[in-house]
Amino acid sequence: EVPISCSDDVGNEAKDIILFKVTRDNTPPNLMFLYKQDAILKITMDEASACEYSGNEFSFGSGKDMEGNDKEHSLIIEERKYNIVCADAFNNTGNGFVVYP
Repeated sequence: EVPISCSDDVGNEAKDIILFKVTRDNTPPNLMFLYKQDAILKITMDEASACEYSGNEFSFGSGKDMEGNDKEHSLIIEERKYNIVCADAFNNTGNGFVVYP
């Protein structure tokens, strides 16, 4: 609850109270499901996120973007090993995980 007031040059004044809620998200997205369908690796995260992959360890922002958005992501399997890292809209980045499809 925050009181607020405004006034203009001729002395008009308005007062009110505003209410708002601040939500803090400091939890990274977590892997819920992972499966292979033909030559496609698919993952589902527990919240909307962006996911990247590489054949080696990497930091989020320097990998290749996975297809998809929101919670579901995929990539065409061309390698024997993938390091995958995902981050949510608040830049909470998970530890990542390694997949051997």
